[in-house]
Amino acid sequence: MTKLKTVNIKGKEYVEVHTRIKEFHNQYKNGSLTSSFERIELDGDALWIVKAKATPDVSNPERFFTGHAQELESQGYINKTSALENAETSAWGRCLGALNIGLTDSVATADEVNKAISRESATPKAKLSKDMWLVAVSYGHNDDIKKIKGRQFVPSKKMWAVPANEEVRQALFVMNTRKGIKDVFDMNGEKVSIEMTKEQEAELKKETFDKPF
Repeated sequence: MTKLKTVNIKGKEYVEVHTRIKEFHNQYKNGSLTSSFERIELDGDALWIVKAKATPDVSNPERFFTGHAQELESQGYINKTSALENAETSAWGRCLGALNIGLTDSVATADEVNKAISRESATPKAKLSKDMWLVAVSYGHNDDIKKIKGRQFVPSKKMWAVPANEEVRQALFVMNTRKGIKDVFDMNGEKVSIEMTKEQEAELKKETFDKPF
């Protein structure tokens, strides 16, 4: 395989996305690169999710490789107008890495690593109380999270921070019955259980199944 040009970032070598794309077309004359996207409205923000697909030979469509990436419009000046393009570039790089084009020490491309470094230096640290939980939710349940008082979105973690109290725990439990919760952590990174006893669940149903929404 052709040795591809790399970029050194903090002592490690990475291949840029445009180099991976060129190599794909050099190797696979009958190949195809496609992508699809989704835009998710958040609280004062928007998240772009891109899925890229690389098919080495279109006559054999069952053999393909995929890569996913996401970008928030609030992360950096460029993302205000080009979050979709940035996410698509990353997704292409990752799906070509899955095809073993440009793999070095990591699937990540030079483009991804540089973006991560830029965000780390440019994104202000969220001022969060220790009495909060970090919640990862399915994208379809963002509207439910927005109904919780005192919640805030944490762009650097792509998670919601919510008050750590019994009322919120009940709300998260209700969301989880709809398969909306992925994980809940405290500020020390410890996983938080939102399960309820049968007695607690029965009492909650007596009041209102949607509390506190």
